Amino acid sequence: MDAQGMNPVLDTARNPEIELIERACVAMTNVTGLEFKLHLEPPDRTGDVRETVLVLRKGTQVARYRVQVREPLTPAAARAAALAIGGQKKKLLFITRHIPKNTAKQLQAEGFQFIDTAANAYLDAGGLYAFIAGGVVPKEDRQEKRRPRKPRAFATAGLKVVFALLCNPAFARGLGTLREIGMGAGVALGTVHQVIEDLKNLGYLAVLPGGGQRLRDRKKLLLRWADHYPLQLRPKLNPRRFTTADTDWWRNTDIAKYGGCWGGETAAALLTDHLRPEIATIYATAMPAQLIAERRMRPDPRGNVEILEKFWHFEDLDHPAIVPPLLAYADLLFTGDGRNIEAAAHLHEKYLARLVD
Repeated sequence: MDAQGMNPVLDTARNPEIELIERACVAMTNVTGLEFKLHLEPPDRTGDVRETVLVLRKGTQVARYRVQVREPLTPAAARAAALAIGGQKKKLLFITRHIPKNTAKQLQAEGFQFIDTAANAYLDAGGLYAFIAGGVVPKEDRQEKRRPRKPRAFATAGLKVVFALLCNPAFARGLGTLREIGMGAGVALGTVHQVIEDLKNLGYLAVLPGGGQRLRDRKKLLLRWADHYPLQLRPKLNPRRFTTADTDWWRNTDIAKYGGCWGGETAAALLTDHLRPEIATIYATAMPAQLIAERRMRPDPRGNVEILEKFWHFEDLDHPAIVPPLLAYADLLFTGDGRNIEAAAHLHEKYLARLVD
């Protein structure tokens, strides 16, 4: 595919996502002979979101996809994107810089279609089929000599700020000072300022004429947070696993008494009543030694209790003993377990949809 095959409304010089899509399409054309056509859908009712659509053609065979750019592309990211559109995997095509061979195999096994700039691909629609894995990363991407720095908004501290903004709409509307946002996120004032500027530059935060602000494209921002949380922030929360013989101990435990709140499968069970937890997840301000002793928990890397450090400093007034639904959602997707993914869908429908709206 050459530049003439692209829709003229797409300015690749100013849009790195479209540039990445174009490079992946060119790589695939060179390997498979597929023809690609890109265009943008009209903005949604907020006036912010314009969906990218990609049409693949080879002879009389045609497939039409909704494009999702993910950096990096992980199975958890793919699951989150599919849930956001009602689980319609066949309509999604993920595009990224490079997909490792093992990840490519896992995505194919789960039915997620993708292409990358190394011509790795899984396509199965409209009579078109391709599965290519193990392609070498292009030289320009291996060198990464002019690749822009990773936005602070999706680094460890930045994810805390974005979490506070998504879970506290008043913050995103400019009703909280930068200091208040920093206190809620547990980060320094300078970090909040840098993340706010990043969000503006990335198009996720709009400054209003009257001096206020509002989040834009909340759905995409929420998904990006869920993508990056298990890779960037979660490992820094000192996760520890324990085993206890009583699998239902959490049902009659006042977790707030121990400075904690329920996350993951336990949060989903309490919020949706659509899951019987196999692992009880706790986010706590400090390691709850009293709880560990009372429940006779012993360290076990594969145990049925997981305890992580609580990283935010605000409460959900409706559910003070449960993590914000966005965090439970990200934890559920990260597991890859089918029953947890179904529970995540219920969480999205019941709680996260209103965050987006």
